[in-house]
Amino acid sequence: MCEAVRRDPIDRLITAVDEVAGYLAEAPAAALGAALVACRRQQDRLEAAFTEAAGRFAVNREYVAEGAPSAVSWLKANCRMSAGAAAERLNIARQMDQLPDSHEAFSSGQLGYQHAALIARLAGQVGAETVREAEGDLLKMAADFDPNRFSLVTRRLRHVVDPDGALADANRAYDQRYLQVSPSLDGIFFVDGRLDPEGGAMLQTALNALTHPSPGDTRRADQRRADALVELCRRQLDSGALPESGRQKPHLSVTVSAAALAGMPGTAGGELNWAGTIPAQTVQRLACDASLSVIPLDSRDLPIDVGRATRSIPPALGRALRVRDGGCRFPSCDAPIDWTHSHHLRHWANDGETRLANLVLLCAYHHRLVHEGGWRLVREDDGSLRAIPPPAGRGRRQATVTATRPVEAAARST
Repeated sequence: MCEAVRRDPIDRLITAVDEVAGYLAEAPAAALGAALVACRRQQDRLEAAFTEAAGRFAVNREYVAEGAPSAVSWLKANCRMSAGAAAERLNIARQMDQLPDSHEAFSSGQLGYQHAALIARLAGQVGAETVREAEGDLLKMAADFDPNRFSLVTRRLRHVVDPDGALADANRAYDQRYLQVSPSLDGIFFVDGRLDPEGGAMLQTALNALTHPSPGDTRRADQRRADALVELCRRQLDSGALPESGRQKPHLSVTVSAAALAGMPGTAGGELNWAGTIPAQTVQRLACDASLSVIPLDSRDLPIDVGRATRSIPPALGRALRVRDGGCRFPSCDAPIDWTHSHHLRHWANDGETRLANLVLLCAYHHRLVHEGGWRLVREDDGSLRAIPPPAGRGRRQATVTATRPVEAAARST
């Protein structure tokens, strides 16, 4: 009988959740916003009740009766929680016992779970007594700020009242930095890392400068960030400012046969250092604006002589190209000069000449679109460029751009 009484509220909760889930699934669009707010408020209240109960469960060591070594391990095994999530709730329970105003706001749903976790973390760092002195202001700001902005408030307060502890945390974060770049068996690279606040802010600032979408850009935001990271590396390699490795400046190294470079059928593409085999179209794009080291191979693909490196596009011609084009020349794109690469309309491996009439500037996105994407750029009699989509894109509207005069190019690149 007692068991039935104890379970009765849980049974009612299960029924209520079923009803709310059904309502949210069928609620009219106009009512969804208010329903989501109310639902979130009650979820926070339930989180507060669960957290308080979990704290009592830990203090009373109820988990020992079931053979668990700790409350965290019991919550992991029985409540489908990670160790971090379980530990966070137990910390909230400990701190809220000493913060009556925050406890009341959390229990009533006025304080969200993530805000409560930030206040509890701050109390664990600087002491509950210090937090109690600022509790009123903290609760007001918690009501106005989302968790990300509110975290700035709690971190700032930590620096004010406990600068030594904040410095120790910063040093720990710096010590925990790492970056792993791991090539897979199929040539894909996996990047995983952790940066301290300064390093992360520096990376974010640099990436933000290169993630602006171009007109007609179909890349997702995360794809633009990936491209921006690669672009940062490309610019650094092009600058020649990196230390030498093996008595030469770091650079991409591709081994490719003349047949593959010319795009002849039946060839195997090229071998990119660190990455393995890459398509011939990718090799052609990389070779558009690069130094070429000619290394003749014998019938067994062994080098028999080594030629000297020659610049595909001489500096003087490159400067003229930048003045003429002023930025990416793909129709409708307005990417500035610093985002562009030089491109041969007719690739020099196919007897295309390295002269101004056969060159255009393309941003990284459109340069790849032309090579790996199968698009073609054709110069019209009036000097404009026409972009022709690959056969799979038939029906797509073809775009045209008018040749830009030098003065207009300079204005556009400003």
